[in-house]
Amino acid sequence: MSEPSASIFEQLQTLLCFQTAKTIGAYIATDTEIDLLPYLQNNLPLSFPRFKNPYYEYAQINALTQLVQGKFGILEPNKHCPIATHLEILLIPGVRFDKQGHRHGHGHGYYDRLLEHETGIKIGICYDHQIETQPLKKQPHDIPMDIVITPTHMRVIN
Repeated sequence: MSEPSASIFEQLQTLLCFQTAKTIGAYIATDTEIDLLPYLQNNLPLSFPRFKNPYYEYAQINALTQLVQGKFGILEPNKHCPIATHLEILLIPGVRFDKQGHRHGHGHGYYDRLLEHETGIKIGICYDHQIETQPLKKQPHDIPMDIVITPTHMRVIN
């Protein structure tokens, strides 16, 4: 377990909304993202994005064995896992964030469409160097974060 992951998880645990959440939407980290799964696996059930052409949906797992190889080689819930609804907390990776909570991903809009109808608290997770000092260029479909957490800082926006 890496130090940045531990630091971010410690900060998450200070949030009352995280402490009381019964439904959490998480992500499976790629090589460039903060991996929180080792810390979150004790919070099962969890929900993760699952590709359903042409978009993603959140699906709930009760065991890590329910994760299978998915689109882009990222683990996702198998096809038998139920669609998740009413997620209270959504942990969102990104390539860049600004101090106003705006997020840039890999440019395909998958997370923006995934989050479009989600009402839970959206928490951006990233490394310190991924925070931009200048506002990011926004698109009409971009979904802002309510909180952004790095290994050394937590910014509450909403």
